[in-house]
Amino acid sequence: MADILALVVDDSRMARYVLSKMLKEQGINVDTVESAEEALGYLCNNIPDMVFMDHTMPGMDGFQAIRAIKNDPKTASIPIMMYTSKEGDVYMNQARALGAVDVLPKQLKPIQLVQVLERQQLLPRQITNKKQRSAPPNTEPKQAAQNSNNIDATETKEPTVQSATVQNTITQNTTEHNTQAPNEPLPHVNEPPAAIVTASDIGQDLEQVTKDAERSIENKSFTNDVKLLLDEHREELAEQSSEHSQLLLESLDQKINSVSASLSAFIKETQDSAGFFTKLSDSTKIILLIINVIILITLGVTTTRQTSEIKQLKNTNQTLQESITVESAKSESEKFSLEGELTNNLYKNQLHLDQWVANLQWALNRKNQFLWNEKPFNKNLAGLLTSTAEKLHTAGFKGTINLTSHLGEFCLIANDEGDSELPAKEQTLSECTINGVTEQQAEILGLEKTVQFDNFIAAFERQYSNNLHITLTSAGLSTPSVHYPEKNPEDSAIQWNNTAQKNQRVVIEFMPLQLEEPN
Repeated sequence: MADILALVVDDSRMARYVLSKMLKEQGINVDTVESAEEALGYLCNNIPDMVFMDHTMPGMDGFQAIRAIKNDPKTASIPIMMYTSKEGDVYMNQARALGAVDVLPKQLKPIQLVQVLERQQLLPRQITNKKQRSAPPNTEPKQAAQNSNNIDATETKEPTVQSATVQNTITQNTTEHNTQAPNEPLPHVNEPPAAIVTASDIGQDLEQVTKDAERSIENKSFTNDVKLLLDEHREELAEQSSEHSQLLLESLDQKINSVSASLSAFIKETQDSAGFFTKLSDSTKIILLIINVIILITLGVTTTRQTSEIKQLKNTNQTLQESITVESAKSESEKFSLEGELTNNLYKNQLHLDQWVANLQWALNRKNQFLWNEKPFNKNLAGLLTSTAEKLHTAGFKGTINLTSHLGEFCLIANDEGDSELPAKEQTLSECTINGVTEQQAEILGLEKTVQFDNFIAAFERQYSNNLHITLTSAGLSTPSVHYPEKNPEDSAIQWNNTAQKNQRVVIEFMPLQLEEPN
């Protein structure tokens, strides 16, 4: 059978891993890339049998990639399937209009994948048959060696590509963070603020988080395999015991029927002979009586032997019943033992997931401040939570994401238009005013949201309503993470505002649903 090759294009490493595993189980070789741009470069030198394309990716999205592939005569005939969380008839019609042959959900089951591949004639046996019918004589396929080289090359460059994607994503977020909307006035800032989030802050942490999620999924697969093994063992033992008992009972019935038939025949013969027995002479009667006695003795011996065999069979049946009882008890014991082990594995998996969530929470909270003139729940935070929610959902996390805003007390001056702005570098506290708001006002300001964040919340609730929830709270000015310096009028205003910037933050906290600890 010729080697069949699929290309998976997805910026999520977990999504690439899950789909690649299911494809390999169907005997399909897999190459993976994490962006549409890399996919187009790959297709310059390789022609896979099929392509699975994510929709939402940094840079070029899935639809743009389909247009580029279909516009190239070399790659236009490759079947492309969208592998995305988007759904609905409108989206499916758009995808097919651009050239996609099917749309697969991200929460894909192996049986669904097989059905789609069979419907599109993309199973290995189907592709092999088509290639054999269309290949010219004496032509040997060379795709297998090429697929092997592609797989080695993909595996070699995977870590570097992943790291680059994280860098690009965070750089893009930083750029969006510094871009003002067209209808908003540009604030006068004498000194540009430092970047809030950088790749060096969370890149390595998120890489480790993804590896941990993959191991958690493998542990769940082992648990399901043990369950299936237990059920098959129990059913096999029950079938063997029932079959053995049935054979013994049938043998016993045959013995009993044989003895009963012999006795019935003897009684019938005796009754038939009684009529002419009285007409015989005395010597003849004596001879017949002697013969009958011999027959009776022989029959008695036979009956005794049959009775002994019946007792032996009953004893054997009882022994087998006892053996079946013992085996059933052993099976139940093994069942309880394995069920206990399964429970322990589930609990250990939950502990592993909790540790992974704690690491992710620490990475996200390292530097998540927002500027003095920004709303706490803004576009940048929405982008960060979008990628975070997808990773949590893929890893099997269920629970609540708590977001708590904290405000800093900035020292501000008024510009010529009367708007507030940060003081110049050389100005002191005596030349600016520390924004004095009440605690109640600070709590209200701490709950402000941008339009982009409102849109994110609506999309989040539609996508993850059954497993994930978000809560928003405001701590106002009550809990600064860094203590302010003494209010000396001659001190630098910039030094004071640096402390205020560190206190201006949103704290992210994950609250998972816990499994009960086994006894």
